[in-house]
Order: sequence, then structure tokens, then C-alpha cells
Amino acid sequence: MEDMGQPESGVHREAGQPDRSPDLSSDLPPGQRIQRGWPVTHYGPVPKFKPDRWEFRVFGATADGDKRCWNHEEFSALPFSTVLADLHCVTKFSMLGAEWGGVPARTVLELARPRPTSPM
Repeated sequence: MEDMGQPESGVHREAGQPDRSPDLSSDLPPGQRIQRGWPVTHYGPVPKFKPDRWEFRVFGATADGDKRCWNHEEFSALPFSTVLADLHCVTKFSMLGAEWGGVPARTVLELARPRPTSPM
């Protein structure tokens, strides 16, 4: 199973390349700064993840009106995809080239089709 944690730090370098930080300021929106690593953006303790109590549910405007549920093991067995994308946070930090991963929305929509009149 792939790691379902936070995205990586963002700035990657090829093997054998010097460990120098390139000037990435030209890739930033005005007022943003480069963030190295994932910042702590919460207050208080982080709840422990309990996979045996985790459930992903899709219900409401489905094509057949039925509810679909997956426990953690079932959801983790669905196709997994990764993308590289920049994150520009309202708190003025940016992570360039962050790796994000998870079950594609397309997969969930194929398994729990929306009602045709529902906006996607």
C-alpha cells in the first residue's frame, strides 16, 4: 500500500546534482515564500488515525440512489495515482513540485455514478 501521508517537501534534485537551492522566486505568486517541508498548520493535538474505524461513504445524488461505503482496507485497494503540483497557501507559503497521491476522483465516480442531472 502506498503511503497516505502528507506530500513531500516539493523541491527535488537529480541524483549526483549539488545540494543547492535554485532561485525559484520567479515561480512564486506575489507575496509568497518557498516552504521547505510540510509546515504545522494546526493548533492542538492531532487525532490518532484508526484504520479499523475509518469509512469512506458516497451517498445522496447517486445514479441508483444507493449508498456506497469502503472501509480503509477496501479503499486502499483501489487504484492509486500521484501527481506533481504546486501548492500556494493563503498563509503565504508555496511548495513547488509537491508530490500528492490518492485515489482519483474518477475512480470513485465510476464506482458510485452520480445522478445524470447532478453537477459534477
